[in-house]
Amino acid sequence: MIELVYGEKGGRQTRQSLHAPPPDEITDSIQSKLLWDLAELNLRPGIEIEYYLEVTDNDNVLGPNSTKSRVYKLRLFSPRERHEELIGRQEEVAAHMLELLAGRLTVDRTSVSLHRDISRFAAEIVVELGSLVAAFKNDELSQKALATTFEKLRDRMNTRVTREEQLLSELEKLGMAEELVARRLGDSDTKIVGELEDDILTIGDWLHRQEIENLLGISDEVKASQERLDKLFEEYKRTGSSELLKEIERELRVLEKKLEEMASQSSSMPEDVLDRFVNSDALQQEQEANCLSKVKDLLAAGEVLAAQEQMKTCSQALDESASALEESLRSLRNDKFSEEEKEFQEAMDQLADLAQDQQDIADKTDQIYERYAESVSELMREKAEEVQKSTRITLEKLKKKLQEIPRSGLSSFSKEELEILQQRLKDTEAMLKRNEFAEALSMARYAKRSLRTIRDELQFTLDEDWSRDAVVAEKHAREALPLARKLIDELKEATPPPSKIMSKDDSRQLERLKRQQQSLRSRSKKLEKRISEKGKPMPGKAGQAMREGLKDAMKHMQRAEKQMRSRDPGGARQEARDAAQKLGETRKAAQGAARKRQKQGRASWRDEPIRIPGAEDYKAPEEFREEILEAMKKDKGPAGFSEQVKRYYKEIMQ
Repeated sequence: MIELVYGEKGGRQTRQSLHAPPPDEITDSIQSKLLWDLAELNLRPGIEIEYYLEVTDNDNVLGPNSTKSRVYKLRLFSPRERHEELIGRQEEVAAHMLELLAGRLTVDRTSVSLHRDISRFAAEIVVELGSLVAAFKNDELSQKALATTFEKLRDRMNTRVTREEQLLSELEKLGMAEELVARRLGDSDTKIVGELEDDILTIGDWLHRQEIENLLGISDEVKASQERLDKLFEEYKRTGSSELLKEIERELRVLEKKLEEMASQSSSMPEDVLDRFVNSDALQQEQEANCLSKVKDLLAAGEVLAAQEQMKTCSQALDESASALEESLRSLRNDKFSEEEKEFQEAMDQLADLAQDQQDIADKTDQIYERYAESVSELMREKAEEVQKSTRITLEKLKKKLQEIPRSGLSSFSKEELEILQQRLKDTEAMLKRNEFAEALSMARYAKRSLRTIRDELQFTLDEDWSRDAVVAEKHAREALPLARKLIDELKEATPPPSKIMSKDDSRQLERLKRQQQSLRSRSKKLEKRISEKGKPMPGKAGQAMREGLKDAMKHMQRAEKQMRSRDPGGARQEARDAAQKLGETRKAAQGAARKRQKQGRASWRDEPIRIPGAEDYKAPEEFREEILEAMKKDKGPAGFSEQVKRYYKEIMQ
């Protein structure tokens, strides 16, 4: 038997049979084929999958013998990781240019042949720069101005190489005296050195900015991992699934790895950049790693709820670090904001205020709903069995219809949404058994929303890529929607109207919340209009992300107002929550869009050339630079410390 064995490094392994020959089959070689659906792996950037083939014979006398192939690795690289490689290439070019500068400062001014060697080395760097420019255009995280800067830098170097080659050829032909050669070459060297120093400083400025932006990229991945952990913990509280516990442990390992990456990235940054531009609060990886260790220890001890609370503490610290990094990047860009950044920051501040105010409305609506749900459970105690019986039939029909949906016709997203939908129906059933009718109605509404999402996704899939299984899946999802609506109607009819149950105080408070929601929607509309009327004053696609997010949030706000007007705290709570969530997502989307390059249009505020303060305020005397560069060429440093020594000399020169 031949099996494909795969799984995350250090995690659970899965086996899939490729070939299982009959017991009497004897052969020296076989051929088999397996279509491996990578969607099963839940691949995300940074996760490493190990896989190999294992062969087991059918020795029934001494027992089966097995052997396996070498282990292969499968890893999905994120755009940020590819961008890191590009930063490494920029650092290599910077090191070569520094070496070129060292040679230029110490070269014998009378030697034409040595100048030819230096010129050939400069020509090689021109080729490296050209290769970088081409790579920038295929890298989604490289800003447009970065490619433009390096393209101009390459053109300047190429012009200098051409100019020097002409000078050297002229000097060889004329056969001039050493004194005149030294004067001509000295004048040329002085001019080239000044231009080369400016180019090196420019590359250094860009490298420092990209390093901090890269830290922010890792910070975004950390945030995504945090959010996934929050969902997994909540899901575990409802189900107690051992599989979810393993998933939580796996996600914690991913988060730890991201924090290690941040620590590694920050340790390689120049100390002056860290001290001046990076807030110390932004780099507390050691404390955050210790915090995660406590989470793991609590999980190992079986104290899952305590681990969840500890994770909330860790998430708060990680959020503070991310905010501090954003502030650090702003300081590095410029002490004085550009008009675009001012506009962007003002819009982001307003968006943050909207998100906080919307969350306050959602929290207050939630409190009203909880009091209402408790009253419903008390009033429904006597007729609970009757309601359970009537809704159970519809619920079973809906679950059966969902089982008819062929999984082969679903996308990875639809499969995940279907699992969420099925879990919500299980939760609805469990709530009915506990006489929590208001909660059951709320959960049934969420289930209907998931079902509608699956149907819409399938319809989109059919427009893009038709398949028979997708057609069948879309048909069953469409037919399931009336059953979901029927379930909601049955629960609404059985549940006493909120207007008859809610206290006068709660009714008045819901009316006040409706007015607050209207006011908040009006403020959101003004912000959306302001962003639209300004054209494109914001970095990248940040403005577009804000407009789209605000429009979606306002739809939820309007529906929340409608539910508040009809005194439905359950529906109001759901829509108010969704509006708050959408505003939070919009803010994150705008931040992410602002850090990505603009593929078209004018340069953004992140595309402006950056000058590290102090670099142009002071230039070391030529004699001092010559001494340092000469020492750098000779002093390789003790074994194991060559990189530190090299970095030391580079920082002295800058």
